[in-house]
Amino acid sequence: MATINGAKGLGLDREIGSLEPGKRADIAVFDLKKPYVGVLHRPISNFVCAGKGSDARAVLVNGEIVYHDGRFSRLADGSGIVAEAEGIGRVVLDKAGLGHRLATAWRA
Repeated sequence: MATINGAKGLGLDREIGSLEPGKRADIAVFDLKKPYVGVLHRPISNFVCAGKGSDARAVLVNGEIVYHDGRFSRLADGSGIVAEAEGIGRVVLDKAGLGHRLATAWRA
């Protein structure tokens, strides 16, 4: 559903949806050896339920490594991009009426 069948549904299965030469692909590699992920008898379920974005070790976009072990390949300092994304996220949450969820209860 999330790979080749989703691409077929969009009529894009010749371009995306599977790892083959000539197709576009975005791939993220995650470190699942974290105690909060748990025992990996069911790695996909465990990761979906307990994994975090900060567990990413490498990200490839269209076959190009754009992030590896904490460094963005095209940026000298990726923290600015992360800060900008966090700011956009705050705006989206505020517009959705969920901005209060960013407040930490223990600081109140």
